[in-house]
Amino acid sequence: MIAFGLVSALIASSYKWGYFTFGMLALFGVVWNAVWVVRKHALVLGTEVHRTFLICGVLTIFLWFLYPISWGLSEDGNVIHTDSEAAFHGVLDIMTKPVFGVLFLWGHRNIQPSYPWSYTFVIMKMMWEQLATRRELLVPAQPITVLSLMLLLPPFKNLSL
Repeated sequence: MIAFGLVSALIASSYKWGYFTFGMLALFGVVWNAVWVVRKHALVLGTEVHRTFLICGVLTIFLWFLYPISWGLSEDGNVIHTDSEAAFHGVLDIMTKPVFGVLFLWGHRNIQPSYPWSYTFVIMKMMWEQLATRRELLVPAQPITVLSLMLLLPPFKNLSL
């Protein structure tokens, strides 16, 4: 995504819009993953994690869509001047880095640090139960994940999560 934007900014011909299009396709792939896939995982982890993800995720996705607009107005469209472009990017950079970091840390104040491990055990236990009952996985998994299930979970079969 960023590499396509860089290449499109360095090309002088109209082919730069092709690179811009590929960069936007990459952005849409990242946004689709964040909105549909990661959001479901955050919901499994609990309401606090989901709320923090929504606050930080919506801010990030909104600001990420402003970067291509900034590029179109400055690099290729020449609608805004270089100093306006620098100010636009400066505001975007401040909003996406420090403001995001503060919101992220503020959102994690009530989240237990053991959540990622407990989520891993929830997924592993769910996959183990699917293997035990159906002999097939409904959750796609790598072979190493199945091996780790066979090695790690038998002692934890009766673990209530």
